[in-house]
Amino acid sequence: MKNQKEKISTIRTYVLLRKALYELLTEKPFEKISLTDICTRSMVPRSTFYRYFEDKYDLLHYNLVLFFADARLTPDVIISTDIASLKRFLSILFAHFEKHRADYVKIYQLNRQGVLIETMREFLIRIFTEKLTEARKNGAKLKIPEEIFTYLLAEFYVSAAKCYLEAETPYGAKEFVDGVTGICE
Repeated sequence: MKNQKEKISTIRTYVLLRKALYELLTEKPFEKISLTDICTRSMVPRSTFYRYFEDKYDLLHYNLVLFFADARLTPDVIISTDIASLKRFLSILFAHFEKHRADYVKIYQLNRQGVLIETMREFLIRIFTEKLTEARKNGAKLKIPEEIFTYLLAEFYVSAAKCYLEAETPYGAKEFVDGVTGICE
């Protein structure tokens, strides 16, 4: 029974910390969010935070990994072998953006001049590199060096998100994804 309670407690802690960071990002730039802010908002003691994460950057990375896992980012999507899988992935991603558009617009506006966008780009490169390692195990090969490919791919996703959030006339997720993937067809 104790092991079950520990599992529930762990899940609860992760959820509280993720939610706290998300809420704080809608209120102020990432670089102004302190560990104290996160712990206070989540009601998770600082010592408990450090059991799970090194710092707020580690928590942000964890959030991005889960976000892309939920959106079903697969090695096929990364290496773009299948336009249909890329379209499915982007549809899930931008449907999520559309559902939470007001929050993401706030987060973007508060952080467009800060470190968050560049930090997210760096984390995306890490995530894509891990997915490419998976793809290589299954025989996939790139035509350009991995460092260039992952940087350009991360830049593509960051730029697509910025374009979506900056649009004066908001696009629906489907319309936006059709436009973006139309480039690839």
